[in-house]
Amino acid sequence: MPNLRISLGLRIEELRISQQLSREQLGERVGMDARQIANYELYGTWPDPETLDSLSRGLSIDVRDLFDFSDTRRCPLVPLDERLGNRKRRSNRAAPRDTGL
Repeated sequence: MPNLRISLGLRIEELRISQQLSREQLGERVGMDARQIANYELYGTWPDPETLDSLSRGLSIDVRDLFDFSDTRRCPLVPLDERLGNRKRRSNRAAPRDTGL
């Protein structure tokens, strides 16, 4: 089942990148830390209504546009476990051991 939180995060990221903004720049526009922007984009943190409003103003869009997932090529609905699974696989990779052979 698609995860709305992850889809919203992908949409925020897509809109930010389309305007050639860094997370820091968007954060400055909306009065929040770049790490919080990353939490919304990457980890499915759900913004409260005031934050949704701030993000939409910072991106110069209507808040409804944050939820426009009509073009799934741009913003696919990705299951949370699938999106986070890629990160888990990367972070669980062990460094090669020097066997001395």
